[in-house]
Amino acid sequence: MPTQMSTDASELLHQAWKEYNGGQITLAAHTFATASILDYTSASARFGVGVCAMHDGDSHLARDIFMSLLDSDCIDPIWLFHYAATCFDFHQFDRAAAALRRYRSLKGSLSPYEAIIHQVSAALELCKDIELPRGIDPQWMNAAKLLPLAIELPFGTRGAGIRFAIQSIMNVKGLDLEFGTWRGASAHVICKYSTGFLYCFDRLYGIKDPWSGVPANAYSCHGVKPDLPKNARLIVGSLEDSLPQFLSENSDPVRFIHFDCDTYDATRNALEIVGERLAPGSVLLFDQYFMNHDWENSEYLAMQDWLHTTGRRADILRLSPFTRQGVLVVH
Repeated sequence: MPTQMSTDASELLHQAWKEYNGGQITLAAHTFATASILDYTSASARFGVGVCAMHDGDSHLARDIFMSLLDSDCIDPIWLFHYAATCFDFHQFDRAAAALRRYRSLKGSLSPYEAIIHQVSAALELCKDIELPRGIDPQWMNAAKLLPLAIELPFGTRGAGIRFAIQSIMNVKGLDLEFGTWRGASAHVICKYSTGFLYCFDRLYGIKDPWSGVPANAYSCHGVKPDLPKNARLIVGSLEDSLPQFLSENSDPVRFIHFDCDTYDATRNALEIVGERLAPGSVLLFDQYFMNHDWENSEYLAMQDWLHTTGRRADILRLSPFTRQGVLVVH
């Protein structure tokens, strides 16, 4: 039995994470799997396969892989976090809570996910009428008003949220749009589950304004177009210019939008431009809807202000305290 990862497997792992971070999830999953075959004791390779499955919407495979990793003598706390997220996909809250408690015991206050851990724990405990735990940062306290919904209408992983959003529009006719494509990872998942054609809008140079501690021009592709599936098309340019032109050339209603605009201004401007084309039953998937830093002044507020101004109504279909996404249906 090998006690140390082989050189070939180690090189494949490095390549796989590079592919994953570049948005090439399917390719990364294959490379991780190859690495795990070369070195069947490599927990890192198995974890990579699980992460790709989670992103791709295969919650069963992801949960099974993460659960198997927890039988190891030496546990990486991040395995517990991802296991808890997949448990949310199946409404297994007791398992999620146990994994989060174990995660916190291993990581303490040094965890980069500490805020999310507190928030999810608070949501779980709210459902059981238990007093909120101490130590929640005040800047996230207002998320408590949405946390019960994150338990009643939950999902845990990004792929599961996309899969649910697409399944919700199967009987609705119209256009599918994505605002903010970056490296194309989400576009690939959307196109995997959708029978429609996805129009992706991106300026290729990141966000225009600072957001949630992230500087302007973050998430830039530096002008390089991402690889997209055959049933997707990239439209380059700012939404203020490209979206009105697109809508003038396409008269169909809009049935689905993936919002990854991040900032209030970008999200609100997009809603103002496309709002009249949203048919009843249209589904909006927001990538940063709640529980991130300054969430109440970003995509969430843009949506609330648009609803208030137009008099339209929307219901929350799903929320994820792990990915911070929200799925809403417009009436």
